[in-house]
Amino acid sequence: MAKRKRNLVLESRKSDSKPDNSLYTSIYGDSKETNYLSSKNKNKSDKNKTISGNLRDKDYVSYLAENSGESLSLWKQRIENKVLHLKKQSEKTSLVLGVSAVDHYVRLPFSKFSCISNTKGKKLGFFTIKSVPYKYALEFNTLWLEYAKKLLGSPKTHLNASKLVAMLDLHGSLLEVVKSNCTSYVGVTGIVLKETQNGFSIVDKEDKVRFILKNSSVFKLNYEEWSFFIHGKHIMASASQRTKNKLKDKSTL
Repeated sequence: MAKRKRNLVLESRKSDSKPDNSLYTSIYGDSKETNYLSSKNKNKSDKNKTISGNLRDKDYVSYLAENSGESLSLWKQRIENKVLHLKKQSEKTSLVLGVSAVDHYVRLPFSKFSCISNTKGKKLGFFTIKSVPYKYALEFNTLWLEYAKKLLGSPKTHLNASKLVAMLDLHGSLLEVVKSNCTSYVGVTGIVLKETQNGFSIVDKEDKVRFILKNSSVFKLNYEEWSFFIHGKHIMASASQRTKNKLKDKSTL
């Protein structure tokens, strides 16, 4: 009886120590599958260790060339004297923030009408000259005289001089209105601040800016010993256009 009791106690202890197979499989899966997966992971880690250990001993370039199937010389030509960035920092930040990387160099499309138009410039008052002191205009005149000396020099004949004067830029020149259909223009003398296709903006000695039309006026220009009478209808163009055009020799300008 005592032996039977001991055997029953031992059997009960053994049954308590061993877990139920059905519970084990339901929680952890089949024991064979788990063993297979664990062995597979071990093999991968062992392979990585062996590769890293081999790469420490070997040259990285030769290892990459062997795997790609290309010659070692081609790989050396590509990589030699070049800095190789293995990981881009922009990609790192984008992955951390969860946003795709964006190029910082963005080229805007070119537009032909990106500048301010003439109508906007007139409204803003870029082309209007309100008042300029005459003493500052005199300094502008001295600059024009230096410019005229470089181009004209000392004109020998009247015809040659008139041709050159017609091509001069008259900004800063001293003009006098001799004849005009508008009687209030006659006798006005001043320095040209602005020249357009149709007229001159002139500053007189009283610091007043006046716009005088070319078409109905005759102007007098004094240069050294010469005095030129310029008919406004013959110079109905801007200064930039007159310098480009080739003029014929005439006795009158």
